[in-house]
Amino acid sequence: MQREDFLVSIGLIQEGTIADDLSKLEELSKQISKKFRYSEIVYAVDERDHSKLDLQATAISRISNLRIIVVSNDLSFYRRRILVASETIGDVVLLSSFRELEYICLAEIAEEVYETGDIILSWRAKRRIAMPIFHAILAAVSKYKVNARVMRTIGIARVSLGKILNTPTATVDLVFEPKQSNENYIHKKTDYPTSLQSRSTMSDRFELVFELITNSAPRILRGFAVFSCFVVILAMTYAIYACVVLFTVDNVQDGWFSTAIVQSGSVVFIALALGLLCMGLAGIYDRLRGSDEGLIRDEISNTSFFDQTSDLNVEVDDYDGSRLR
Repeated sequence: MQREDFLVSIGLIQEGTIADDLSKLEELSKQISKKFRYSEIVYAVDERDHSKLDLQATAISRISNLRIIVVSNDLSFYRRRILVASETIGDVVLLSSFRELEYICLAEIAEEVYETGDIILSWRAKRRIAMPIFHAILAAVSKYKVNARVMRTIGIARVSLGKILNTPTATVDLVFEPKQSNENYIHKKTDYPTSLQSRSTMSDRFELVFELITNSAPRILRGFAVFSCFVVILAMTYAIYACVVLFTVDNVQDGWFSTAIVQSGSVVFIALALGLLCMGLAGIYDRLRGSDEGLIRDEISNTSFFDQTSDLNVEVDDYDGSRLR
């Protein structure tokens, strides 16, 4: 039986030729229509292929509730995902990839998202060959749980999606799970072949890494400030050591003490200045972004103003045509 209690939106980005993508979209539309009465598909196409859409008018007409948006050629895959997500109107939004459609049941994810309100991320059941050290470093310096098993399919409710799209970190929030979030994330493991890679270009991956590092600027700056304080302590310790050597050792080389003091003083000045600068930049970044964002996780209230009201002292009788009793 078809479900009629919510609208499902599916967002996809052009990955192959338009003809191949449309054939897959037609099959997807039939599968979704069997499960949901109300659904739509939002498909993003490169501007360079805009003219090819006229040649596929017949194929497009066979796909019900298909919306095609033409995006700039310069946008990366993850920027296009944001545009597609912002164009969807469904109560449940599913963002996926054509290569993953064969291995993932979008209908099950949509139902689970609607019933639970969780954000569902698709994960590979088996770890693919990757650079674990690189992912571990990104996970350590960023505020996200970076993992090579993360796939491109995500299911999210409209309310949660609206919150994400209103943040400057939406590009990464639609890929990785934050370490601290007021949303509940579920990892849905899928038997996705480890040999099957996504069609991400190096520019797409570089942009994702750049977004991870940029969004983690306060964490990195504070870490560098702590390291600068550690360097200041070492430089001051070296200065104390130089003073002890000066008063306890007889055959000190001429000029060694002054050189040691100058070196330690220079290091203290530079490290202290960099540490203060990093802390100041981190504070400015937090104020621009909003440091109180996400600090309130939930609210429990027992407030009721309506139980303090009373009915008006007015009585209305039936009107018999001549007077009001």
